[in-house]
Amino acid sequence: MKNKRKTKVIAFLMLFALLSLIIIILIVNIVSDSSFTFLNISSREDDFKPLINEYSSIANLYYDDYKKYDSEKLIYLVPNKYNDIYTACITDECKHSLELNEEQRIQYNKIIDSYYLDKQSLEYICVYNGFVSFCNNGGRASYVYSVEDKKPEYISSPNSPYDDIAIKKLSEHWYWVCKRK
Repeated sequence: MKNKRKTKVIAFLMLFALLSLIIIILIVNIVSDSSFTFLNISSREDDFKPLINEYSSIANLYYDDYKKYDSEKLIYLVPNKYNDIYTACITDECKHSLELNEEQRIQYNKIIDSYYLDKQSLEYICVYNGFVSFCNNGGRASYVYSVEDKKPEYISSPNSPYDDIAIKKLSEHWYWVCKRK
């Protein structure tokens, strides 16, 4: 009788230990997974996705301009809403303006109306080798267009790196990049 009871207790303890080990392994995998984050900045994906064509068109406009210059990166100011037909490149060695046509102005206005990452509006566009980042002055989050659909490594540019960022693919060529807490 005692041996049966001992066997049952040992079996129960082994089962309990095995279940505990499985739970610990799952928790460690979840916490160490680089895509699992505790972020306080929303990707606002539902606001972004309906305007993906507008974002892509404007990203291509800037990337096409970037390719004309021998520069590591170019920074462009966002035009004033509804009344500015120019966007200015403010990078010292390549200062110039781009004139927006009516369709681009309409696309830009839709983007300006919807963009609100990290409680801030769109302020500038940073273009560097293979990427176009739609940024705000907070600098903790951006939408990034990847020309070759490669995962970006920076929120805005290589000149403003963060050690710990989260990256979420929103669609083909588009990523949301954010500084972790």
